[in-house]
Amino acid sequence: MAMHRRMNNLSELRSLFLSVVMLAVILAVVSTATAKDSLVLPDFSATEITHVRGREVASKIYRSGAKFRAEPAPGVATIYLAPGDTIYNLMFNGTQCIETKGITAHSLSSPLQLLSGPIVERNNGGTETVDGHTCKIENVTVTAADGIRNWLTLWEATELKGAPVKIDFHSDRGSLTTTYKDIVVGTLDPALFVPPHNCKPFAKTYQIAPLSR
Repeated sequence: MAMHRRMNNLSELRSLFLSVVMLAVILAVVSTATAKDSLVLPDFSATEITHVRGREVASKIYRSGAKFRAEPAPGVATIYLAPGDTIYNLMFNGTQCIETKGITAHSLSSPLQLLSGPIVERNNGGTETVDGHTCKIENVTVTAADGIRNWLTLWEATELKGAPVKIDFHSDRGSLTTTYKDIVVGTLDPALFVPPHNCKPFAKTYQIAPLSR
């Protein structure tokens, strides 16, 4: 009975992880590499709120250079390292980890991941006040390795060194809006972007062991 309950709990936690990530963003894009013309944003942390299909999903996010981390639920995190084009999905407070690298498509946890890739076009969209922040608006086109394009509009708060307070994301697969609260600009702990040593390649996820008793 104890083993049966433990396996049920493991299945429920895995389902929660997949549901949260898929609800946040269910848009696939082809993998990209860091480019010289990547959009430069300050190092910052914030609460990202994804608005999609009339629902809102909150996630804690951290961005430092070309590194990105999202925490959509307690004990669950996604680390994206653009230089190696690698995503690490952490579960159960990092005791389980799935590594995805060199694949043709990613499931995004945030549009911020795209902004570490090549920017083919940037246009000034003027200024606007959003939630009390004076913002510079940028219209950005991001292209993927196979030529697929995605379009983003960023509202960058001038008093927060350009950290975004709102992003509109558009692709051939759909659109969504994210807003950002509790923004803190400054140097982040490098440990946030270091994946655990126990990460397994996606192809070997069937080898993930059950939780210890």
